[in-house]
Amino acid sequence: MGVAIVIVNHLRTVATLLHEILPRYTEMPVELITEKLLIQPNRVFIIPERRDLHILDGEFRLKPISKPRGWPDVITVFLRSLTRHWGGQLIAVIVSGYDGDGAAALCGIKEVGALPLRRSLRQPAPGYA
Repeated sequence: MGVAIVIVNHLRTVATLLHEILPRYTEMPVELITEKLLIQPNRVFIIPERRDLHILDGEFRLKPISKPRGWPDVITVFLRSLTRHWGGQLIAVIVSGYDGDGAAALCGIKEVGALPLRRSLRQPAPGYA
């Protein structure tokens, strides 16, 4: 069984270079997400700048960012879309800063039977104790 890895970062106005950098470190194809791109296993997908990411009918859907100022909530928007429209198996890994983006949507992830993973900010990262 293959997995699709979706990287949703907080970059709002700056173009990401992850789709150029990550292929050096994985054999899986890495794609910058475009409108109606089919979600496929064994691939890495990267959200583009200035977009909220949604899922519908097994495809990615991009919308203008809903919160262009202040703390971004692109992770929360994506996770909520997953809980509403994704029928497959799901593991959500949140690696986030202090703003809490994604935290509000983790309850929804758990309610649909998915596995949410996160690190407490109170726990130091391995090797940094």
